[in-house]
Amino acid sequence: MNTRTALYTGGCQCGAIRYSISAPSVQSLTVCHCRMYFQWTRGSIASFESSSLARRIFCAQCGTPLAYQSKEKPLIDVCLGTFDQPKQFGKPKMQIGVESCLGEWALVQDAIKMTTDQLISDAIVSYQHPDKDTDDIRWQHM
Repeated sequence: MNTRTALYTGGCQCGAIRYSISAPSVQSLTVCHCRMYFQWTRGSIASFESSSLARRIFCAQCGTPLAYQSKEKPLIDVCLGTFDQPKQFGKPKMQIGVESCLGEWALVQDAIKMTTDQLISDAIVSYQHPDKDTDDIRWQHM
């Protein structure tokens, strides 16, 4: 049983998944770098191995994206919108994947901007479907 006091709580849209964080501080909007302070408190999560680097965690019942979990480091990044009180974290300090941004209007102007290529190495293999129709046989089972 966890005896730590939850400082932050959240969950999915349907309520099937809940979590708590008892970390003493939150660095920017990357919520927790140590899994010992993060705990799923209700429900069973589902995941998708989106690349050779990470998996995406979501609620199997409603599909709410919940977190990104590194395969190489003991870190989990929790999606800001899943917190019960997301406004308590303020503005993002960094944003990544800006090459996929819908337009300048969607960027946080005073946050660091990084493309995916700047963030990851060529050795990472993506398992995500490309953002376009394809006849590639790998995607026909979906």
